[in-house]
Amino acid sequence: MIPEDLSKLNLSLALDDVRFVYFDGVLQETELLSALVVAREAHRRNIPIVIDAESKRERRDFHRQVSYTDKLQWHCSFAVEFQFGYLVWIEALSIPAALVSVLLKLPNIKFVIVTLGEDGCMMLERAEAGMLAYFFGSSDANKFCYVSFLMDFPLAICSSLCQYAPERMLSFASQVAAIGCRALGARAGLPQLTDPRLKPFLVNDPQNVATLL
Repeated sequence: MIPEDLSKLNLSLALDDVRFVYFDGVLQETELLSALVVAREAHRRNIPIVIDAESKRERRDFHRQVSYTDKLQWHCSFAVEFQFGYLVWIEALSIPAALVSVLLKLPNIKFVIVTLGEDGCMMLERAEAGMLAYFFGSSDANKFCYVSFLMDFPLAICSSLCQYAPERMLSFASQVAAIGCRALGARAGLPQLTDPRLKPFLVNDPQNVATLL
């Protein structure tokens, strides 16, 4: 799809009743331009936007797309690129510094997460009072073990629709990821909502996550 395919009418109809917009980080050049058009309109409508950044992007269009984003997620490989300072717009040489830099440079971002493989993940959240709340999760600390791409979309749902607190959001994401790792492929092992291992996260849920999903 190219931007010219997205007429105002088509775009308007596509975003009607949409509750959040999720962008996969693997986008070709023309797809990225189209994503920018969608992101701009979603931002205008105050629709939450989540970007899963999987690879280094030097192009200005990606930076513009990120500027509309509410939540940003990195994969571990992308974090390495941040760590070595490949993305000049971040201007940070360490992962913690990059997290802070993202929130300082992009005022629309509510939180940013970077996955660290077997070491779990790092999350930095912008607090309402202007302070930054920092969370670190791993298999040894707080039982958060965020597993690569298996959790990006469920995490987007938890944060954008269910309004989960960070601790609960990361725990739920970890559980789904761990279950998903027990089968081959990205989708074969994903659990159903009826899976008893997810029951603790769905009981007494004020947002009724089962209905949302």
